[in-house]
Amino acid sequence: MRGIDFTVAGYPPAKNEAKSILAAGHMYADRVLVLLQAAREAVGEFAGPLFPTEPLALEVVLETPAEPPSDAPNYLGEIADVLEAKAHRGVLEHLGGLVSVALYSNDRQLREVHYRLEQGAAVRYRARLWALARSQSDGKERRAGGRHHQRDATNTQGQASDKPEVAGHD
Repeated sequence: MRGIDFTVAGYPPAKNEAKSILAAGHMYADRVLVLLQAAREAVGEFAGPLFPTEPLALEVVLETPAEPPSDAPNYLGEIADVLEAKAHRGVLEHLGGLVSVALYSNDRQLREVHYRLEQGAAVRYRARLWALARSQSDGKERRAGGRHHQRDATNTQGQASDKPEVAGHD
């Protein structure tokens, strides 16, 4: 698997207070749980970070009928924190079984980030993550091809699509 793609209903978690987004009682705790559940559904019961060490790209497309209540940097930073491995964060009992959901080891692996705001009838966002490969000849990162798994977390049937896509292309 070279990439993962899933859609989440509602707004993403956003930075808005000094308290960690993963702390018990954070005002966006419900958004954190929805994001973690969508990621869990997309990867299944995979144990450990899906991308343990490789450099990554993240794309977030937010659809909303009105101006969102927060901005791109605040959404992107909190999405990145929620999707990384959480072992270094201490005890997070309030996350239950979702505490083990990790798409990557550390958000420092994110080397390329894209955000787009689009007009939509309902509020939802699509998170897409893919591995970047290093070129043997020049050491520069390039997008890696390969199979790309897609799942819409708002799909009540919970079916994964094994439709091959070139990661990083729409």
